[in-house]
Amino acid sequence: MAWSLAALLLFWAIGAYNRLVRLRTLAIAAFASLEQAMVGLPALIEANFSQPVAEGISPDLVRVALMAAGQRFADALRLARATPLAAAAVEELAQAYQDLGGNWAKLSAVPDDLSTPKVAAAVQANWDQMTLLVQVARADFNRRVQLYNDAIGQFPALLVASAAGLKPGQTFS
Repeated sequence: MAWSLAALLLFWAIGAYNRLVRLRTLAIAAFASLEQAMVGLPALIEANFSQPVAEGISPDLVRVALMAAGQRFADALRLARATPLAAAAVEELAQAYQDLGGNWAKLSAVPDDLSTPKVAAAVQANWDQMTLLVQVARADFNRRVQLYNDAIGQFPALLVASAAGLKPGQTFS
């Protein structure tokens, strides 16, 4: 009887561990989709705003701030790629994304003049499409992380997660 109970407990623990690892893997895969949606944003900025507007005219502060925000975002994305569920990496990525969006909004609001032309309609359409893809991927990532976090927070699985060293993931706010 004791051997049967021990075998049952062992098989349950293996099943619980496999479920937690599967949920963690799905959350990490959802981050990969989020990253795919995000990786084009710095490239869009680099392609359209890295060169001076005209010969002899240097970019103004709004464009410089956008370029800096794009670089910070690209760096945060690389960091988060290495540890996609780590709180510090995901929080830094979320902050960099907000800063990037804020700087884009500032550039879009600048009136037309010689040093800072308005964002071209095609570039704005690309930005809008990319940010929509990011929103969809972010919602999926957050849902998957929440499922994983809920699973490791439930009582019997909590013991397996603790023994295996599985930690909760951070949602992308």
